[in-house]
Amino acid sequence: DKYLTKPLDAEEFENVIKNLVTELKENLGETMPAIPDLLRNVLEDVNLRYTENIQLSGLAEKFFCSTAHLSKLFKRYIGMNYIEYVRKLRINKAKELLKRTNKTIEEISNEVGWESSKRFRDAFKEFEGVSPNEYRRNAEKY
Repeated sequence: DKYLTKPLDAEEFENVIKNLVTELKENLGETMPAIPDLLRNVLEDVNLRYTENIQLSGLAEKFFCSTAHLSKLFKRYIGMNYIEYVRKLRINKAKELLKRTNKTIEEISNEVGWESSKRFRDAFKEFEGVSPNEYRRNAEKY
């Protein structure tokens, strides 16, 4: 849409980007669909069965689309890939259980669909920056 010449002026570049973003928001804001029905249906299915080992290829087959197409929809509308989405969903469910139950970390990891409590602990720390036990001890802060 716009051309910039080298050497690039940082201020000019920033202004061009800001203007393009504003223009896109104005032009596409009303015409961009809500999440497409296909993705909405897939998300509903995943949210109901997140404890299972649901592969993206299986979802694509179930909803009559290609794995590549479904993967692109996740990236475009959800902002992360499918595996990240499922991991985040499981972590969020685990956080709820850590706050409101006295179940062990192993029980919670099994309940939310992790293969092992070690993988759960590692993923939890990666996403939240603290261990599940630390999270539980300081749950009122979160």
